[in-house]
Amino acid sequence: GFYIVIQLMLILRTILEPFMWAVFLVMGIKPAVDIIEHTVYHGVTVAAATVGFVCPRKPYLGIPPRDDNKVASDEEELETLAGSDDETVGLNGSTSEFSHAEVGYSKGDYHRLVAVGGAVVRGFSVLVTISGLGIMASGFGVLVVNSARNMQTHWEVYQAGAVRLAQDINEFSEALFKMLHIKVTMQDLAASVLGDVEKALYSSIADILNNVSHTITQTMIILLYVLFWLCAPVPVSTRVDTVFRKYIMMKSLACLGYGLCVGTLLYTLSVDLAVVFGMITMVFNYIPEVGPFIAMVLPTPLILLDSRLQHPWATLMGAALGQLCLKFAWGNVVEVTLIDRDVQMRMHPVCILLSVAFFGSLWGPTGMLLSVPFMALVKLALLGESVPEAYRDPILVILEGDRQAPRRHKMNVPRTRFSSL
Repeated sequence: GFYIVIQLMLILRTILEPFMWAVFLVMGIKPAVDIIEHTVYHGVTVAAATVGFVCPRKPYLGIPPRDDNKVASDEEELETLAGSDDETVGLNGSTSEFSHAEVGYSKGDYHRLVAVGGAVVRGFSVLVTISGLGIMASGFGVLVVNSARNMQTHWEVYQAGAVRLAQDINEFSEALFKMLHIKVTMQDLAASVLGDVEKALYSSIADILNNVSHTITQTMIILLYVLFWLCAPVPVSTRVDTVFRKYIMMKSLACLGYGLCVGTLLYTLSVDLAVVFGMITMVFNYIPEVGPFIAMVLPTPLILLDSRLQHPWATLMGAALGQLCLKFAWGNVVEVTLIDRDVQMRMHPVCILLSVAFFGSLWGPTGMLLSVPFMALVKLALLGESVPEAYRDPILVILEGDRQAPRRHKMNVPRTRFSSL
């Protein structure tokens, strides 16, 4: 069974990968859409009441957590208020025959008004949220473009830094070759290195151009998934929804704090584009364990090529050590503390690395991003009544790295059927 699941994940990767990205985005965006929708509808209702028009009560649209009993009671009350096709619902909620003295709604008009009003408000809320995200993304793009223009303006600074870096490498190489008694001229070495770099550059450009159409197609599919899902929310189990939302909330807080600290560190060290690298670090930190180390490497060329820095190698070492310390503080202290407070998310760092490597080998960056929520869902499945303790307890011990994990779950987590997910 496990082998079949893995093969299906590999075969359906092209189809499921954009869907999973959409799931991650929707779980992060939907709370904002729900809040805006609730606020707008409340404002419209209050404004309508001030002019003597009472709007029909909007059905419960799923401000989380969704209560099915509440939805059922709302629908029953709506049917009661709406009355028959020949009756109207007055402004005071009573049913009566239509008269000029009292304006009301027929049953059909009532349902249509509620549906149309809810759809308009929901669409407006989605539009506002997507527009806000678009403005934020545009601001980041403008920041990157302005930074690139600033680099172009000070291009001679980086040219001088490249000459200095070449001299440093030349001196180090000559000393190393002399110590190892290797007779290699720097001209031959430089020609060989430049040839390899040129081949790698052309290969990278060709790969990027070949993947442009695929990337655009996948992005459009993701946007369509997100828009349709936000405009017409898909019913999702409360427990699954809670797992994803808690992870996104905790991860976002940790990523934001870590990115701000890294940006401040680089700015203190007079590294160019410190704000850009701080924002890039925040985004890469969403990939557990692997992303922060990738982000650490990105400022290296600018640090070494900036001739305005008196000691670029010392600055590079300071930036690397500082980011490592920040990574330990935010990743191993703050983030672990946040996750440990949630029983479902609690996992040993080794298990997190293993899940990142496993799902990353199946789905690439998508698997790395969703590895922790996937493992949290696995824990939810283990806590079901259908899983015998003889199988569940050893797996919980391995996942959390704590022999007391089974006892803690028995005391704190009620046993439920996984089918309820």
